[in-house]
Amino acid sequence: MTNHSRPVTRNEYKVSEDQNLLSRTDRNGVITYAAQAFVEVSGYSREELVGSPHSIVRHPDMPREAFANLWQTLKRGEIWVGLVKNRRKNGDYYWVRAHVTPIVENGEVVGYTSVRVKPDDAEVRLAEQTYARLLAGDSRGIRLDRGRIKRTGWMGWLSQFSFSSLRTRIQAALLANVVLLLLALSVVFWRESALQAELERLDGGGAKLRDVAGEIVRAQGMFDYLQVGVLLLIALLSAGVFAFMLRAIQREVRRATNFAMQMAAGNLSALRPECQHREFAVLTEMLAVMQRSLSNIATEVHRSLDAVRPAASQVADGSDNLSARTEQQAASLQQTAASMEEITSTVQMNAGHAKHASQLADAAASEVRNSGTAMHQVVERMAGITTSSRKIAEIIGVIDSIAFQTNILALNASVEAARAGEHGRGFAVVANEVRSLATRSASAAEEVRKLIEASRQEVTLGEKQVQQAEQAIAGVTEAVLKVNDIMNEIAAASDEQNRGVEQVNIAIAQMDQVTQSNAALVVESAQSAHTMETQVAELANTISALRLAGQGRGAVQRPRVVPAGVQQRAPAAPSRAAHGRSLPAREPMGGTQQQEWSEF
Repeated sequence: MTNHSRPVTRNEYKVSEDQNLLSRTDRNGVITYAAQAFVEVSGYSREELVGSPHSIVRHPDMPREAFANLWQTLKRGEIWVGLVKNRRKNGDYYWVRAHVTPIVENGEVVGYTSVRVKPDDAEVRLAEQTYARLLAGDSRGIRLDRGRIKRTGWMGWLSQFSFSSLRTRIQAALLANVVLLLLALSVVFWRESALQAELERLDGGGAKLRDVAGEIVRAQGMFDYLQVGVLLLIALLSAGVFAFMLRAIQREVRRATNFAMQMAAGNLSALRPECQHREFAVLTEMLAVMQRSLSNIATEVHRSLDAVRPAASQVADGSDNLSARTEQQAASLQQTAASMEEITSTVQMNAGHAKHASQLADAAASEVRNSGTAMHQVVERMAGITTSSRKIAEIIGVIDSIAFQTNILALNASVEAARAGEHGRGFAVVANEVRSLATRSASAAEEVRKLIEASRQEVTLGEKQVQQAEQAIAGVTEAVLKVNDIMNEIAAASDEQNRGVEQVNIAIAQMDQVTQSNAALVVESAQSAHTMETQVAELANTISALRLAGQGRGAVQRPRVVPAGVQQRAPAAPSRAAHGRSLPAREPMGGTQQQEWSEF
């Protein structure tokens, strides 16, 4: 997997001194754990990192030779320490000093742990120059040894002799002893040569034999003293040099031991001791890397625990409040149930009364309708009586007129009768008229009689109907009274029902308030529970960075994404760090070296 399609900028992201970029991968280079510092520096989220190949942060400026050297070192079971240029999500780059260690469990490589810290500026400049040359195909005079950049040829050979190395100092001390011994031997040989020359000269001139013998004796004594002094000086110098070296070694070992003991005692804030010898500096550097790794894990564990504790306390308090409010709600519900029973009984009674009232109202309506009909008939009868009376009045008028005319005719007949005698015809005419009027009067009287009779009958019938109407009205009145009584009962029941409804409303209002409070508490409890679950998942993910004996080799799983940031608890992935050449070498899975390194 390559990063050529991802953005690359020229902006550098500076890693701080307190940032320890810790990550772990499986044998295929897939990230199984990512510390918070790695998440922050890389710019990716933890979900994006876990489960992805480590090449997600690889920068194209890294040469393939570095990849190859990394895997060669890891295959030998050794630790690879070198500078790496990584790419952030937004394309920026950052430099780190990476310490990659194979994780061995039961004699088998199960993954790799990488701890990356801020490098020195001089190291970065050297790495930039070296990696640029390697990318250009120019590897003359340089090589990578377990991640470290070294020179080749005689310059590289000379660079090995540094007085910061304890080995170089011991070698120099031994060389000084050899030189001193050679010097002492040279002096001995010189004195022997001089003595031999003097002896030869004595053989040629016996006259001076006594004097020369004395000089020889004195010279031999001086030589003996000089030889003893040189040997003593050599012994003292050797003892001093080795004593100095022994004290230096003991001092460095004591510092490293104290540093390790401080970490073993749990003091992860102990300062790394300054070592004058390169071998012990490498040892303390590895101890410091281990200290940073443990500090990073402890910091994340404490951060997660600090977040879990208040969340758990909040959940407990919310649960207590929720329990109390639930009890209060239960009591309110009991009161509501009792009120509802009373309301139900009252409603049933009101329903019966309402039904009875409806029946009475129907009967009253029927009575009223009958009364209306009867009264209408009475009105009609009375109208008929009025009409008959009107006709009677007209007939009476006619009768009056006839009577009047009859009187006049009778008067005339009387007058004519007084005069008559001879005039019989006149009486005859009058008699005829009177007879006619009498007939008409008789007819009118008959009609009047009939009308009067009819009126009497109508009046009688009207009286009966009025009586019926009166009875109907009395029935309506009685029904209305009953309806009124029932309505009073309904009103009283309604009042009782109203009081019950008020109690129900009060109880419902209390239930509503309690329910709202419970809802708020439930939301807070849910949020706290989600926060606690998320932090617990982070804690499990952090603790899984430690591999202990007897644990499985399950990798850290990607946290489950749930609403409100809740994450699934990731199973702890056991780990056991491996150091040194004694670890059995096992080739990581992934194919060729190029493919293997591409996972980083």
